[in-house]
Amino acid sequence: MLYFNHMRCFIAIELPQEIKNYLEDTIYQLDKQNQNSIIKWVETENLHLSLGFIENIEDNKIKELISKLNTSLDINEFIISLDRVSFFPSKLNPKVIKVNLTDPDQKLSVYFKTIQTIFKELDLPFESRPFSPHITLGRIKRKIGHVKLIRELEKFPFK
Repeated sequence: MLYFNHMRCFIAIELPQEIKNYLEDTIYQLDKQNQNSIIKWVETENLHLSLGFIENIEDNKIKELISKLNTSLDINEFIISLDRVSFFPSKLNPKVIKVNLTDPDQKLSVYFKTIQTIFKELDLPFESRPFSPHITLGRIKRKIGHVKLIRELEKFPFK
């Protein structure tokens, strides 16, 4: 008998509750505008800013990863802003609806590069695409054509 104990793992920054509440309202408005669409919206409590993702990680690597993250990442308070709602990979073929973020001090990029280095050291797979800070609002499971985005986001900064 074979037994594999793997799990999905996110390295993420928790969002302030006021931002989660604002994005919850944004998702509600977008859902009202796109009622005939097949969009799986992210639950409010699951909204986060992802800095790393591992599809399959073994239990024994998790402790090592956490240890390296705790010693290598010095995360202090910083300011980022909501920017705009957009799509991945493109507006013509949307698979993900997301909110782009503005990071004037480039703190997120520094954290992302540190995490990439740790992933390499531990021989873990990492994203090869350029880092684009965002918050995923929803995933589109099949081609739906045009997604209506009438709502503009407030571009207020948050810590």
